[in-house]
Amino acid sequence: MRHRAYQPRPADSGPAQPAPPPAAAQPMPAAGYQPGLAPAPAAETGYEHYSRPALQPRPRPLAGKRRLPLIPRKYAAAGIATILLIAAGIYMVSRPAQKSGFSVAQLSKKSAFGFYYPQPLPGGYVYETKINAFQDGQAYFMLAKGSKHIIFHEQAASGQNTGGLTAAKAAASPAGKALIGTLAGQPAAKVLAGSTFISINTTGAVPAADLSQAVSSLRTDR
Repeated sequence: MRHRAYQPRPADSGPAQPAPPPAAAQPMPAAGYQPGLAPAPAAETGYEHYSRPALQPRPRPLAGKRRLPLIPRKYAAAGIATILLIAAGIYMVSRPAQKSGFSVAQLSKKSAFGFYYPQPLPGGYVYETKINAFQDGQAYFMLAKGSKHIIFHEQAASGQNTGGLTAAKAAASPAGKALIGTLAGQPAAKVLAGSTFISINTTGAVPAADLSQAVSSLRTDR
């Protein structure tokens, strides 16, 4: 009996491995495709979320210069008069000692113009000789009654006038043309006495009657 030649069996390599799945099909590039280029943006449909540069607010046109409200002349004049009155008072008080403290007789001798002073004085008033002064060709003297003051300022009449008073009325005075009214809310007077111009102001709520008495009693030694 003929025997078949011995053929060894292949070595057992373990359980059979499943076959790998077929490679996924790669999409074919579209015609005209060029590698390295960024993809074209998708068409906007109105629903995409996107951001746009914020609109800058338009600069507002510069407004024209505002005009300050006009101040009535009478109030402006009263304010200026108040400032001048305060400045005059400070000036008189702060004068150097060698130029102040004169009596009315001394002031009369120093004046190149006719010097006038009330005689007699209004009731209760006295001269404040420490304040009396002569400066730059002008004479200053003051009458006082407690906190009430009547201040006289005399100078040459050249170029001076009796305007500037509120509600001014003519007043009797032996010295010359006189007007009495108010300045900065206080009784005041102006007198044009020949070559002399006299300006009279008050502080401390001087009664108009006291001022009228001072104006009507103005006298000169010349």
